[in-house]
Amino acid sequence: MAYDFNPAPFQAFDAAMQDYPEGLPDNPDDLARLSALYLAAAQALFALMFAIMRARMKGSRRAHRFDGFLPIYEGLARALLAELEAFFAGDGEAGQATLRDFLEGVRQQGLAQEMAALGAAVETSSGDGADADADEAAGHVVTNSLKEQIERRVRRKFIKDILHGINEVLAVARGVV
Repeated sequence: MAYDFNPAPFQAFDAAMQDYPEGLPDNPDDLARLSALYLAAAQALFALMFAIMRARMKGSRRAHRFDGFLPIYEGLARALLAELEAFFAGDGEAGQATLRDFLEGVRQQGLAQEMAALGAAVETSSGDGADADADEAAGHVVTNSLKEQIERRVRRKFIKDILHGINEVLAVARGVV
């Protein structure tokens, strides 16, 4: 398995979302469970992208000059996850309705399915050459899907700044290799 990656969070999130083919319920317990699975899958996606970037940079003669971007990415991913945790902890009925709308948008978009497909692809990847290129490209697509859904639905003061920072680091890493 390339990148020492465990796709279980992707699979668990996808399986849970498939339990609701007609739409998500308003049940707070179900929404809390789906929120936790979403956060675990998002964290796994950021960890996978970090591992792919590190592996790709390791194979480049000039990448050492750009090693300083990897801790920036890690910090931005942590900041984004913290913002999402705060968003998911929203208070009262308004917070539950906003949470349900966010997760329903994720369901409609098929993000959990994208994550599961990415996990399956990476499980069979060598992590080298054309496989690494494909892993990086697919990872970027799924990461962009996640970021776009967050940008559309999460109203937090610095969320767009964090998302922009992640985009910048990914662009630098992609240009190094």
